[in-house]
Amino acid sequence: MIDKTTFTILINLLNILFILYLIFIERKNYRSLILWIITFISFPIIGWIIFVMLGRGPRLKRNYINSEINEVTYYNEVKYFSSGVSLFNSLIEDIKKAKSSIHIESYIFRDDVFTKELIILLNSKLKEGVKVKIVIDPNGNISNTKNQFDEYKKLGGEIYYFYNGIYKLINFNYRNHKKIIVIDGKIGYLGGFNIGDEYLSHHPRITPWRDSQMRIKGEEVYYLQKAFLDDYYYAKGKYKHYEDNDLFKSKGEEECILQLLSFSPKSEYKTIKEEYMKQIYTARKEIIIQTPYFVPDIGLLNALKSALVNKIKVKIMIPKVYDQKIPYCATLEYAKELFLLGAEIYFYKGFIHAKTLIIDEEYLSLGSVNFDIRSMHHNFEITMLVYSKNKVKEYLDIYYEDEENSDRFDEVYERKNLKRYTLGRKVFKLLSTLM
Repeated sequence: MIDKTTFTILINLLNILFILYLIFIERKNYRSLILWIITFISFPIIGWIIFVMLGRGPRLKRNYINSEINEVTYYNEVKYFSSGVSLFNSLIEDIKKAKSSIHIESYIFRDDVFTKELIILLNSKLKEGVKVKIVIDPNGNISNTKNQFDEYKKLGGEIYYFYNGIYKLINFNYRNHKKIIVIDGKIGYLGGFNIGDEYLSHHPRITPWRDSQMRIKGEEVYYLQKAFLDDYYYAKGKYKHYEDNDLFKSKGEEECILQLLSFSPKSEYKTIKEEYMKQIYTARKEIIIQTPYFVPDIGLLNALKSALVNKIKVKIMIPKVYDQKIPYCATLEYAKELFLLGAEIYFYKGFIHAKTLIIDEEYLSLGSVNFDIRSMHHNFEITMLVYSKNKVKEYLDIYYEDEENSDRFDEVYERKNLKRYTLGRKVFKLLSTLM
């Protein structure tokens, strides 16, 4: 039996080891470091367990990084979708026409009415000889039934969890949040939509659902296909073998300048965060952000503050209807902080799940990346950069429609609608730096 003095010494020694690990291995920023130290001292043992589950960098089976800034391409056809009905109708038609391969990577792949219909369609394509591969995140699909893909697998369809075994547990805080679909290596989709009924606004509370997705034909599909295959081979546990996977370059019939960025939390360089900071600091007139979760780290927050001080217009659109209360409380507090410096804050009348950044009517980022600490530091993410002004303005027309369907934040709106979040806003903003 350990006496009290020995136990206290042991606890303190372990706390020191955890703190040294934070400083020299994890290399946490100072704000996160201080909060973790307070957590370890205040709640030893429990704090360590929370850190092991949520605070460490991901542990992978082998040296997988996959943070890439791909080449700029010029010949692409782009179409935007802002509703689940229009997106899924287009996707179903493209899948029906598939001749060679269908590749799907999704953070969430529900077991509901729409996904059952999709699996039936995929099964029919397998019978036609089309190769179908699916990669999903295990922690985004915990509630799915075990037999969901039985018939699909019997017909030769492949499905892999991005993490398997013990990695599913120890990487609980590090999700594969990407949404990629590539058909025949010629048509690509990416954006904010996962696969499920709620994206068709069928959720009883979180509705209407507003999201953003893009369909691409042309040169950039090559890089989207490669991003999928990199994740597929990691999940499968085999080294990359690109042959016979419809990986080739083809020109689109229109001219649209695109560039694909991907991010892995194993990378020392925060690809997407650094890109966003560069664009924000070089903005001349206007910065527009649409995100369901606005929880920026100190670098992005200071970049936006700098823009406001320099009289650059900043507009931030967040949901009026939340899906997760904790990040929503933090979102409200960060939004209020920028509102006090002059930012325009809009509450979309429903749930907006779109993840977009628009700069000066010349630049658009559209992908899976929320404007929060989790996406910039912890998740595997992907986004498409659009540099062609005509296509940026085309999306801006969609944004202005969203603005008309939103309430603008001010003191009166706060008093009428947000009083019940007062305590949560303060608490969860503080805790957000632990992420």
